[in-house]
Amino acid sequence: GEGEGEGEGAHLFKGTSLEKIVRQGLLKNHRITLRSKTKEEIPVMLSGSVLRDKSGELVGIVSIARDMRDVNRLIGDLEQSRSDLEKRKGELETRVKELSDSRSATIYMLKDLDRTEKELRQTLKDLRFTQAQLVQAGKLAGIGQLAAGVAHEINNPLTTAYGFLELLLEEDLALSTKKDLKKIRVALERCKDITARLLSFTRPAETKDLVLTDVNNTLKQTLSLMTSQLMHQNIELTQKLAPDLPEVLAIPAQLQQVYMNLIFNAQDAMPDGGELKIETRKTKVDQKEHVEIRISDTGMGIPAQNLERIFEPFFTTRRPGKGIGLGLSLSYAIIKEYSGSIEVESKVGEGTVFFINLPGLSSKQKRSNEKY
Repeated sequence: GEGEGEGEGAHLFKGTSLEKIVRQGLLKNHRITLRSKTKEEIPVMLSGSVLRDKSGELVGIVSIARDMRDVNRLIGDLEQSRSDLEKRKGELETRVKELSDSRSATIYMLKDLDRTEKELRQTLKDLRFTQAQLVQAGKLAGIGQLAAGVAHEINNPLTTAYGFLELLLEEDLALSTKKDLKKIRVALERCKDITARLLSFTRPAETKDLVLTDVNNTLKQTLSLMTSQLMHQNIELTQKLAPDLPEVLAIPAQLQQVYMNLIFNAQDAMPDGGELKIETRKTKVDQKEHVEIRISDTGMGIPAQNLERIFEPFFTTRRPGKGIGLGLSLSYAIIKEYSGSIEVESKVGEGTVFFINLPGLSSKQKRSNEKY
């Protein structure tokens, strides 16, 4: 929703969860209950933030409402499985006590108990992983809709401003004025490019848009744009790119955006300088060739409590104005769209490593695609 000011916005949503967003500026993981037309109670997780212009005036609200019914059902199933397995464990322990007079039987039952306990741990681990995937998929779907809406809203006034700017440039103006107007045009073109990329990230990549892509080439092109900035920040860049890597099916511009997001994060983690290492190598996953990209830094590291949340939309530990927490969530969405994976390891005070894994292409796939 949009409002003309903070006071009026709060009045419009008085008594609702959106009022909290207007008054506090940010709302994260707020649980509410909605009622459907059939009077069914629907648990919802609400997150949102206000949008302000450069003068600090409130111009709108962006929010994501996540239907928690599937998640709650999954948690219920998890608890039931835990209860059933704990009950089974108790029964086995009872049997062990009953057979304590028979050494051989006791040993057998202990092994059975140990095996059951391992199965319990694995089952719980699988259920937690499934739950995490479900929650993450929901968040990414929500951020896709949000980003598309925001990009469209921004693009409309940008197009109008660009049109009037072109008309001004045709006027008989002083050279210094035209020079300033051209600088404004460059800035507007950059804004239009950002909104276009944001829209492309929110749409699933179509097969016709994917091309054979050389991972090393896209890395080199990205680094060529950032080398001077890294040197200025006293960051030593080390590259170890493996030759003869299999090509991957991707959109090169999106892949480069993923690299830039990770490199920007590494820069922020090393304000006083350090080492940024970029590595590629060929790996095998389920007997199929994959390409692994490692981007590591010697920065401050990520606290353990934040590691599980870094791919969540709007999650950021940066100061206000330094980022809104979309870079890693968009990177996660892009890599998943390519049937790949992105993972992270970090130790506070030692640094962080991001691992990107992408499937390589077979000869048959290569023949049906054009090389980038």
